[in-house]
Amino acid sequence: MSGNGCDHAGRLDAAIAIYGSTRTRLFADAERLDGLIDPGGTRGMGACPLFRTYTVEGAKEMQNRLANFHIWSRVFSYNPNWIRLGMPPLSGWYKLEAAI
Repeated sequence: MSGNGCDHAGRLDAAIAIYGSTRTRLFADAERLDGLIDPGGTRGMGACPLFRTYTVEGAKEMQNRLANFHIWSRVFSYNPNWIRLGMPPLSGWYKLEAAI
């Protein structure tokens, strides 16, 4: 393998490691968010680790409360009890916990 090929292979190995650790963190974050929204253990709808959709009473009120903390969320006009939240950055969990 040429020097250039070795360099690319090393970068690929690093990218794969970063991908694996990011994926692991996102799934852990999804479980953490599930626990904040519903400590009883209900999982968010769907299995996407980037965002979660929840059934909560008064989703619009929850959205307003989150907005007061500058946290973006989405509610759905066709279901007043659904709210969608994205995963916060590592430094944003304290703000989300305070809002909820």
